[in-house]
Amino acid sequence: MENLPPVRELAAQLLQAQATATPIQPFSERFTGYDTAAAYSIQQALVEQKLAQGHVIIGKKIGFTSEKLRRQFNVDEPDYGVLFEDCVLMEHEPLEIDKLYSPRVEAEIAFVLKCTCGTWPFTSSWASPPPGAP
Repeated sequence: MENLPPVRELAAQLLQAQATATPIQPFSERFTGYDTAAAYSIQQALVEQKLAQGHVIIGKKIGFTSEKLRRQFNVDEPDYGVLFEDCVLMEHEPLEIDKLYSPRVEAEIAFVLKCTCGTWPFTSSWASPPPGAP
């Protein structure tokens, strides 16, 4: 395995893979020195590159919140990231299958927050029901 290249280069590889809907070999299988800290550094570089391209952050995401799922995938803690506008499909908007690779369906629970929230701990008082909710 090779040493880990600069994070900006790896972020660019991820952007290219997304733009062309072409899978790439996981970095963890290609490079030594790839760990959680490296993954978050690559993620930050990816966020910076997407923002520079004019993309807009519309939310944040926490993954692997289920202990059972973390055990299944050998993950020791939840992960987090940002959501961009190009990752959202609105109701009645057609899904372009040719822009996907290895598509899967996963239920997601989302909360629309009524404020720009500060630090942890988040509280339920920050959430507002989505439009049309009972």
